[in-house]
Amino acid sequence: MSKQINIKKIFLANSEINVMDPVNSMQLDDYTVNTEMNCKSEYDEITFNGVEIYMVALQFQIFAEVENEPMYNMYFSQNGFFSLKGYEHEETVEALAIECPQILMPYARLHANYITSQTGLAPTLLQDIDFREAYYKEIGKEYK
Repeated sequence: MSKQINIKKIFLANSEINVMDPVNSMQLDDYTVNTEMNCKSEYDEITFNGVEIYMVALQFQIFAEVENEPMYNMYFSQNGFFSLKGYEHEETVEALAIECPQILMPYARLHANYITSQTGLAPTLLQDIDFREAYYKEIGKEYK
């Protein structure tokens, strides 16, 4: 049986941005934003209409500063419902920790860019995350 990940739904579970000093941000013409990002991925198995599916959440915390002054804090959770077919138990965990977050990442990148540009700030550009490397590091397995 071939392995298959089916996307049931992709959605933004929550989103918040706090601009620290909107008045001073208007005075900035040419500036460099230093950002710190934390990303956490988690999943839950749920039953929907008698079918086992998984909800995967990709949670972000992004902190930005200009010239050592806090500019904004952003928090959001990009989520998805997925069904998996043809996976053994260990493979299921890897799919939920690696492949599903990779599917969600472009949506998270788009949201971060959109929400910061709507505040009048420089758009946040999320870089790629190697979810395989992060997962292997977490479980103590050598990354190849």
